[in-house]
Amino acid sequence: MIRRTMFFKVRDDAKPDQVAKLEDLVRGCTKEIPGVKRLSLGRDLDPRKLYTHVWDMDFATNEAVMGYGPHAYHMNTLMPYFNRNSPTGVVEKLDYAYYKPVSVGTRPLNKGLIRRVMFFQMMPTASKAQIAEVEGKVLEMPKKIPAIANWALARATEHRMPNPWTHVWELEFADQAGLDAYGKDRFHHDVVAPYFRPDSATRVVQAINIAWYKTDMPLIARD
Repeated sequence: MIRRTMFFKVRDDAKPDQVAKLEDLVRGCTKEIPGVKRLSLGRDLDPRKLYTHVWDMDFATNEAVMGYGPHAYHMNTLMPYFNRNSPTGVVEKLDYAYYKPVSVGTRPLNKGLIRRVMFFQMMPTASKAQIAEVEGKVLEMPKKIPAIANWALARATEHRMPNPWTHVWELEFADQAGLDAYGKDRFHHDVVAPYFRPDSATRVVQAINIAWYKTDMPLIARD
């Protein structure tokens, strides 16, 4: 399975019916495009409001990924909404990554949860040892933070992306309180965050992008 997560922002002046139409068309991908196994779409809950939506989509195979771009439904039905020069274009910016998990963990979880996705790019100068250290510390967090229900660390599989992301860190929480507990956790702040902070002497992560939303189903599962 290969997953693609997209963050996108609809223009502030977009009409509600235009947004609803776009959401319906996005959800239609599972029916219209072979190889799309599963899809989840929700409104971004990040208070910074950098994006309006988060769109997760799972592909069965590499061939399905390659077939998605040129598929008529994608090209002729969806793309006009994402093209600012199109009469129906309502999306003003987007970011996405294609990725495959290298480590997955789950705990029992009821339906209805908060899903948080972070793209990050290791510095080009980071050594293999530094990359392994960051990956290891990131994967320690579920052991230290019980609020994390499901988690997956992935490496990007595609280079044809808006930004050169190297990793994706997926987290699922039972509710907003779980996400808040994660945000305040000392291990998160004192051990992991310094790798990502521009003012830290141990920084080895070049850039990040984060969004989260409410979804009715866990997307993270063990094979």
